[in-house]
Amino acid sequence: MGMTIGLVPHLEKPQALTACRELVEWLELHGIRPCCTREVGTRIKRPDLIVDEMGMAQARLLIKDLRALNEMVISKGAFSRMLELHMAIDGQRLDPLPADGVIVATPTGSTAYSLSAGGPIVAPDIGVLLLTPICPHSLHARPMVISPASTVQIRVQAQHEDILLTIDGQESCPLELGDQVVISRAKEVARFVKVSANGFFDVLRQKLGGPPSCYREGEL
Repeated sequence: MGMTIGLVPHLEKPQALTACRELVEWLELHGIRPCCTREVGTRIKRPDLIVDEMGMAQARLLIKDLRALNEMVISKGAFSRMLELHMAIDGQRLDPLPADGVIVATPTGSTAYSLSAGGPIVAPDIGVLLLTPICPHSLHARPMVISPASTVQIRVQAQHEDILLTIDGQESCPLELGDQVVISRAKEVARFVKVSANGFFDVLRQKLGGPPSCYREGEL
């Protein structure tokens, strides 16, 4: 299986280079010899690194099975007209939702598109799914947190045919009027090598542009 090592844009360059060096060392410790196109620098001596497991979502559309790490988005395309989304959770129908679309996100994706649409921030070790409307034309439509054992059924109606299902912002599938998308938690998990001692909320504060922490460790 191939894998590419790159730099994460929000990391400072020294941190990113250190992360790559430590990842290469961890892979070699586990019998995986990476092929580097250039010298990765001095190796740092550490016995091991922590591997975090992140839950994923899966969608079933006709004969397709899709997987997402962050989110699956059903949205309108270039047309400015709204969609009408008919949704059910475990067979229990919700009110029809007039909106630009809906996001079904994992905890990992709770700090991405779902956050921008008004969804909650969820720690990555909490196994749930998020249901976040995009620009709903309703006073009572709110984001929902649902059980990881639940299944979300979404059927799309609209006055146009420019409708998309987008996976992690990378892959998209056109939807026909009346198509039903069934989304649930995937059995597979994504594994990430943790190269920093910073916790989730430390990273969250840094990513969202908060001020540097003025507290010493263990203080509030």
